[in-house]
Amino acid sequence: MIHTYQHGDDEQIAALLLDARAAGDLPGDTHSDLRGVVERLPGDPHGTLLFLEHGQVLGVYQPHHPLLVVRGAFRRRGIGTALVAAGAEWSRERGEREQLLAPPRGSAAAIAFLERLGFYYRSSYWEMELPAAVPVPPPSFPTDILPLPLGENVTDCYVALVNAAFADHAAPLAVTLEQVRHAHTLPGRGPEGTLVLALRREPDRLIGFCRTVTPPGEQGIVPTIALLGLRPEWRGQGLGLQLLRWGVQQLRGVATGPIHLGVEAENERALVLYERSGFVRTSEWPRWARAL
Repeated sequence: MIHTYQHGDDEQIAALLLDARAAGDLPGDTHSDLRGVVERLPGDPHGTLLFLEHGQVLGVYQPHHPLLVVRGAFRRRGIGTALVAAGAEWSRERGEREQLLAPPRGSAAAIAFLERLGFYYRSSYWEMELPAAVPVPPPSFPTDILPLPLGENVTDCYVALVNAAFADHAAPLAVTLEQVRHAHTLPGRGPEGTLVLALRREPDRLIGFCRTVTPPGEQGIVPTIALLGLRPEWRGQGLGLQLLRWGVQQLRGVATGPIHLGVEAENERALVLYERSGFVRTSEWPRWARAL
């Protein structure tokens, strides 16, 4: 039986993910990464599909992350295939043209499973780090641009900005006001780490943003530039560089050590920007897709 996440499923999902990590099935994912997945569940309950049998969670699939895990003792019973089929319908209902999956790195069995279902390698997602010793200048925004802290009063205008900035992204992102508000309740992910850009002559018109977070990790907080985006018509004017510099300055004011971020390999403009600013690639996460 497949249904979406419901309040009370958290403990079983956490146990499933952590058991998979302990078995070596999720290389590259830390304990903190997986705890973060579970913490975010209530913010988007319809974004997680579960396979249940006699009340036990045997598999989980998040089409937008895209994470698929089946409990080891119950594999080769069609659970993964059923979850992928349900995920395809989930994506079609949202008008999406393709379905994504990120297989565990180095897993020949996972690749064979994806190929059998008609998936193909699409692109990669790069994790990057900025070493603490790399100098980055402070931001300098044009005089007609007004940088503003997001603050506690998150509005539909901010949600519309995020969605507009990522609508044409290699991995499109769409959020709701409820998701954003829930995310801001999580440790190290409050609204104080976000800067928005507005036009000075029209301060209600938001054109770009940078969101920084400091979630707890295995060895202290993990300073991260979680999201950085601009409305399409405002790209190519140097604002992305200034937002990046603001994010680095913000994080270096509260944490030491390297600063982390992630970027789709297809987003060549962003990849060049980050590498020119001193970020280096540390981990590659291949993404597979199939047309719907």
